[in-house]
Amino acid sequence: ILKYKRYNTMQDSYVGPMLSKMKRDGHGVWRVHGRINPAGTETGRYKHSDPNTAATPVRYEEGRWVRSTVEAPPGRTLIAFDWSQLEMRVMAVDSHDANMMKLFTEGRDIHAETAAKIWGVPLHVIQDEHRINPYGRRYIAKRGGFGTIYWISARGFKGYLEEEASSLGVGAFDGWDEKRCQQFLDDYFKLYPRIREYGMERQAEARRYGFVTDMWGRIRLLPQIRSSNNKIRSEGEREAVNSPIQSG
Repeated sequence: ILKYKRYNTMQDSYVGPMLSKMKRDGHGVWRVHGRINPAGTETGRYKHSDPNTAATPVRYEEGRWVRSTVEAPPGRTLIAFDWSQLEMRVMAVDSHDANMMKLFTEGRDIHAETAAKIWGVPLHVIQDEHRINPYGRRYIAKRGGFGTIYWISARGFKGYLEEEASSLGVGAFDGWDEKRCQQFLDDYFKLYPRIREYGMERQAEARRYGFVTDMWGRIRLLPQIRSSNNKIRSEGEREAVNSPIQSG
């Protein structure tokens, strides 16, 4: 089912739009020009479509297949940008977490540093392990760290690792049950205590005013955070934490 889901996403978001939108230019070269809408999402992030050239996945083989079909014409260069943990940097600044800001200010590898502290091993152990296995403890710390931006639950974190394991193969992330995922999140918030406090403050702000604001003063309405339906309310709580970071 998970593999079908990935294929379906690749078809609907990338392959289909690419095949339907590409046109020949004056030199007979097939070209694709995606759309960019600077006001296309509720959080204020740019929305890319037809196809979504900003987010073609590379962790899955299917995504790498699609990327391999796109080439620059003679005399041109195709480039890709990695924003280098931009969301986590915004979260560090917005929450004023001293530990996280110190790591970024010093140019340290926050994911490796986090993994070393949570597992209680020297930093070089994590770095050496990552060279051999890019989906080891540093990767788990990375996914868990980004998950906190979305106020991920232990169940959600477990589900994410299970989905990743379906692509990586049997044995990946074995033993990561809900209890272990919760322990990781608890340890993460101990390392960066202002992150949890920041999330709680944002949710309280949304419950009180019905909206949150980002660092630029832009407003995101969140009436769902006052819903009596637990699922809808939980969604509002996650968005109260995530929206100011995405918007920032």
